[in-house]
Amino acid sequence: MQGENVREAMIFLSLLLLFAVGFMFLGVFIDIQIILKYDSSPISFTFTCLFVGALSGLFVAFRTVRRMNGVK
Repeated sequence: MQGENVREAMIFLSLLLLFAVGFMFLGVFIDIQIILKYDSSPISFTFTCLFVGALSGLFVAFRTVRRMNGVK
């Protein structure tokens, strides 16, 4: 029982971090492209994409853990 909870927690955290970091790097790339083209960036896509990535990762992690437990 305890090992199962640790496994689920690790899967949950790894998916959350994977999506958050991936979207953050996408935001950094977008910011760099905008700064190179217009010499300024009106909004920070880095933190906006980080937030969106964390929410996406949270959603995918919940779905994955629920499917592992047999709940659809």
